[in-house]
Amino acid sequence: MNLQVDGNLDAASYEPTLAVDADSGVIYSYYQDGTLTPAAEDDLWLTFDAASVQELTPEEQASLAEAESYASEVVDGGTADYVLALKTGQYVYADSENLYVGYGGETVQTLAHGGTEVTPDATTLLARDMNFDGSEDVLLAASAGTANTYCYLWLYDPAEGNFIAYPGFEELASPTPNASTSRITTYERGSAADYTQSVWQWDDTGSLQMVSQYAVVSDESG
Repeated sequence: MNLQVDGNLDAASYEPTLAVDADSGVIYSYYQDGTLTPAAEDDLWLTFDAASVQELTPEEQASLAEAESYASEVVDGGTADYVLALKTGQYVYADSENLYVGYGGETVQTLAHGGTEVTPDATTLLARDMNFDGSEDVLLAASAGTANTYCYLWLYDPAEGNFIAYPGFEELASPTPNASTSRITTYERGSAADYTQSVWQWDDTGSLQMVSQYAVVSDESG
């Protein structure tokens, strides 16, 4: 194996980094302890870490239980096949045109999106703190392929108690938040040997800015 490790990113700021076997073209997740996992088999790039219920405060657990109760009613009533319950007591579901936010048994927001090619479920409709302000935001997969996933993002506004769409986020491939660094890493594969990994952070205006990027591109000889 002729392993080429991405040395341009600070290993302490994000783990894993990426490595490619120059002989086979296989891309690996490379961890600081030396562990290598084929990136295509590493769930890190396909899913997001979620806080367990045990880490929630009693108030959050009570709100979540209430939201789950309402969410069950929505599913049982045939309104949606899958409903996401939030710690605030709100619940969210989606169809091919809109995202719906409910509270107390009533729909409180209807938010249009640009269309989704996937069926909303536990892997495509997600609650994650994407801007690291301590509140759950909502992600809905716009499309999902074998390598790249693209998501719409709605940020939660605690002051108003509602969600606001962040335009253009669906252009970022496979976004993964890192709470320890308050950064988002994106990973886009162009082919078996070509990929781009970028690191983003929020600026003072609430906009995402790229802070670094690493790309592997094969030449004409492969």
